[in-house]
Amino acid sequence: MASGGEIKQAEGSEPRGISRARRDQFVAIIVGVVLMSAAQLIETLVLAPKRVALVQEDESSMQSLAVTFPRLTLGGFRGILSTALWLQAEDDKQARRWYELETKYDMIATLQPYFASVYVFHAWNQAYNLSAQWHDVDTKYKWVLDGLAYLYRGEQYVPRNPDIALSEAQEMYYLKLGGSFEREFYRAHWRADLARLHELKDPKLDAGSATDALAHVYQF
Repeated sequence: MASGGEIKQAEGSEPRGISRARRDQFVAIIVGVVLMSAAQLIETLVLAPKRVALVQEDESSMQSLAVTFPRLTLGGFRGILSTALWLQAEDDKQARRWYELETKYDMIATLQPYFASVYVFHAWNQAYNLSAQWHDVDTKYKWVLDGLAYLYRGEQYVPRNPDIALSEAQEMYYLKLGGSFEREFYRAHWRADLARLHELKDPKLDAGSATDALAHVYQF
């Protein structure tokens, strides 16, 4: 039989299980505070400067934001969405929905900005397949320049890529502008555009469909 002093000591002490649980809770609180402090430190020193540089409102940063935002938000779903857009673009081409088609091309390039094959394929499609759908040589010429402009856009994201450079030199300048069935018109139009580049700086000249091709040549 236990004495009265031993009974009082037993009543005043905590069970071993409760003491261990409180110790674990205390350790968890300490670890949580340390992790939250580390996360706040990383947010302040690393992520905040990158976020500020990303959303600056100059032209280069806005182009970077247009590419980075889908990559951050869509993640692994970019491939699935790109595949769906490729299929829709082919449907638009068969249905002769030209403006929707160009929109699909721009969206695909935004989702896959560092794949050179995207620019090579779509530039060929615009300069050869789509230009052949029109009888007016001015419209044909515009589609060829659109394809060439698409390749130059690819150079901004995939610089010094041999496939893009070969497509520009051989498929566009040499074969299409210089050696196609409409080459005489293309050459004459190109020379005329070079002589009229000063018109783009004329404030009295309204920018529109009549100066789209001229603006492309000016950029080239």
